[in-house]
Amino acid sequence: MGDCSYCGQPAGILRSKHSECEKQHAISQQQIREAVVQAIQARGNASKISSTILPIARQGFVRSNEFNALMVDGWVKAVELFIEDGMLSKDEEASLMNFAQQTGLVPQLQQHPSYSLVAKAAQLRDLAEGKSTSRMSFSGPLPINLQKGETLIWAFPDTQYLEDRERKEFVGTSHGVSLRVMKGVYYRVGAFKGRPVTHQERVNVGTGTLFVTTKNLYFAGSQKSVRVPYSKIISFEQYSNGIGIMRDAATAKPQTFITGDGWFTFNLISQVSQQ
Repeated sequence: MGDCSYCGQPAGILRSKHSECEKQHAISQQQIREAVVQAIQARGNASKISSTILPIARQGFVRSNEFNALMVDGWVKAVELFIEDGMLSKDEEASLMNFAQQTGLVPQLQQHPSYSLVAKAAQLRDLAEGKSTSRMSFSGPLPINLQKGETLIWAFPDTQYLEDRERKEFVGTSHGVSLRVMKGVYYRVGAFKGRPVTHQERVNVGTGTLFVTTKNLYFAGSQKSVRVPYSKIISFEQYSNGIGIMRDAATAKPQTFITGDGWFTFNLISQVSQQ
């Protein structure tokens, strides 16, 4: 006869838990997540959260080693609720960051995509307010030459750079006869009638870092590097995983940058280019 892994009481033959205890555990976990969301939304003192969640934890047999993961879940849910309208206010950002710092969750949250999402949403808000400050830091020397008065706003490492290129080939048919010269050797007499056909191909030029500055768009890769002034871009195209641009030139071909975050890339570059 085994004991319940939640309450520690006998669970019955070949059983390791009570179904009632398992159900209460799941309910308490959800209640803790919701308590974290409410605490962040209320913009209160995060240090008081323990007095709220400890009674819930005891009732649902939630162990202390589960607290951090549940609070991270609640923090992430609060981020989702705050940016439902597409913007993150200063108060919302402050409440999220204060909670993370006061509860010591920053090291764990830094590994979660939602932590970066807060910085991205705040960066877009700053640009909407006319501020050209950067919300990120780039370690090491910059592989690009910034112009006078130019400021780095954001960098997208591991970006794939794609170019549209034309490939021409001839297709057609051949007519004529084959004359035997010697055993196993033939000479063909005739003519080839064909026409050129052009195909558009999207070619992966290389992987590097896409830099967004106040004046230009830079791509720095091991195989190719480019600089595109915003004044030379006539259109942007948003993709789910990146952005496409078309330059103002007679021979210009579409250029595509796959950053992994099309929503942020498009909004960031389009906002910066308009300032």
